[in-house]
Amino acid sequence: MKTIDETLTAELAKSELAFFTMLELGFSTTLRYTDWDVPVWYDAEKFTPRDYRVTDFALAAALSVDRLALECDNVDRVVSTALLSEDCRGKTVKYYIACNVKNSGMQIVEEVFRGLLDTWTIKGETAVHLEAANELILWQKKTLRTHSSTCPWEFKGTECGYSGEATWCDQSYERCQTLANTDNFGGFRFLPAVSEKEIWWGRIPA
Repeated sequence: MKTIDETLTAELAKSELAFFTMLELGFSTTLRYTDWDVPVWYDAEKFTPRDYRVTDFALAAALSVDRLALECDNVDRVVSTALLSEDCRGKTVKYYIACNVKNSGMQIVEEVFRGLLDTWTIKGETAVHLEAANELILWQKKTLRTHSSTCPWEFKGTECGYSGEATWCDQSYERCQTLANTDNFGGFRFLPAVSEKEIWWGRIPA
């Protein structure tokens, strides 16, 4: 039985399959690029050719912060203009690996990364450095508002929304009921009832 030479197989695959990647930056005006030399249509959206290269790509099966870093061509300053025209940190970044089967019209696309833009740097007049991380990076955020059983809103303020004739409020739920304004109550009224309780994760021991 004869076997096909591996080098020949690789050359045949090269002539039949075209591998490329696609990048989507979800700014207010979404930028879609491909590193292929011709425009690509995917999910009814056009991905325009642009030079970019991945400089770091860290993926893990466990619950960890996955990261994608790349440098993108910026000779026409389209990317830098988009970055400077709004606060782009936290906007969605998608990265795809795709394959086009020549002469068949078949296109295979796989999304391999989806995350949030973390940092960016304009490198001279020719390139932009972008770094994105997946949603687990949000665990680093700290809340600026602490939970309280009383309402934090200023009486008759924007959040409070009360516009009646009453002139005082002690920020309690009971007073909010009296004023018929509980829809705008900003406190956690059941917090005192659970504050001293022991909370079990999983089955409660007998």
